[in-house]
Amino acid sequence: MIDTHTSLLSLLRDARIAPYAFGPRPVWLWAADATRVIFANAAGAALFGEPSSVALAERRFEPDHLAAREVARLLPDLPIDGTSQFEHLRGFASTAADLTLCGCSRFRLPDDNLGVLVVACEPSLPVGPHAERVRRLFAGMAEAAVFGVDGTLLHAGAAALPLLAGQMTWLRWMPPSWPPTRWRPEKHPARPAWGW
Repeated sequence: MIDTHTSLLSLLRDARIAPYAFGPRPVWLWAADATRVIFANAAGAALFGEPSSVALAERRFEPDHLAAREVARLLPDLPIDGTSQFEHLRGFASTAADLTLCGCSRFRLPDDNLGVLVVACEPSLPVGPHAERVRRLFAGMAEAAVFGVDGTLLHAGAAALPLLAGQMTWLRWMPPSWPPTRWRPEKHPARPAWGW
C-alpha cells in the first residue's frame, strides 16, 4: 500500500482524477474491498463529514456502511476496460436515503491493485470557492505548498511555511505569467530551491 501523501500526489497527476480534483462535484476513489477511500476531493471528503481528503483517506469503513456496500456491489459489474457507467447510489448524498447519480468505473492503481472511481454528477454540499477546496485537499500535508497560476499562495503546510518565509517578497514581484508552464532549469538558473 502506498502512503497517503504519496498516493494523493501521484493520483493528482492521473488524467482520470485531475479534472475533478479541485471541482465542486464530489469524487471518490475507493479501494476494491470498499474498506477505505484512497482519494477524495474536498467535496467528497465533506460529504462523509471529514475536514480534508487526507482525513477521509485515513478513515476505515465497516462492510455494513451504506456507501461501502454500494461500492462492493458495483465492482464485479463494472467494465474491465475502465469505461464509466452511471449508477444511482445510496450513501453518497447529504442524507442516506437520497439517491445520487454517479459515474462509476474500475480504476487500476499505480501499485496494480484495483479501485472504484465514483464521480457524482452534480454538487451536493457547498464546499467554498476554489482556494478553499485546494486547502481542504492538501490539509494534513505539512510539507505541501500550493500556488495558483497567478502565483498566489493557496495553501502551505506547517513544514513548508519556514521554507517560504524568505521567498514571499520575491514571489510578490513575479510577473503574471510566472512560472512558465514547462520549467527548463538550464534556461532559468535562478529557480528557487523549493521548486514549483
